Amino acid sequence: MFCKWDPNELPFDYFKRIAVITFSQLFRDPMTQINGIKVIYDFDGTGLEQLKYGTPHNLYLFYYMAFSCIPGRYKEAHILNQNTVFNFLLSIIKRFLSEKMKNRVFVHSDIRQLLNYFPKSVLPEQYGGELLDMHATNFLQTANKEQKKNTLAGQPNFF
Repeated sequence: MFCKWDPNELPFDYFKRIAVITFSQLFRDPMTQINGIKVIYDFDGTGLEQLKYGTPHNLYLFYYMAFSCIPGRYKEAHILNQNTVFNFLLSIIKRFLSEKMKNRVFVHSDIRQLLNYFPKSVLPEQYGGELLDMHATNFLQTANKEQKKNTLAGQPNFF
């Protein structure tokens, strides 16, 4: 949730670095490389303090990073709790996207709509699912454990 990011506490440059590290770690998993990812962006509580960083330059930077610098299979992006300002930013972002990716961006007005795209077992409870613990700190700890198994020297063959 972007509302938890406080730009006064964590400068935007560090926020960008964390985004790069998170996506890099996410795509280290061989099964993710094969299957791709679906992302849920929840903008509940996001205000102008965070959205003021949504300049065309920064939006393009994140687009370019995600689609040109980090190899990955992006299946779907689901957007929740967007406000009027974010709808404007989304119209800017969509100008960068290919037609294929535009068709994979879904804006939901009701959280229950996520159940049409995700099984309950992989959704956190707050989105109508059954997953009890889904915090970024736990994700990074798990990702770091996986990194020890899947080093840069090579990854296990799953086939």
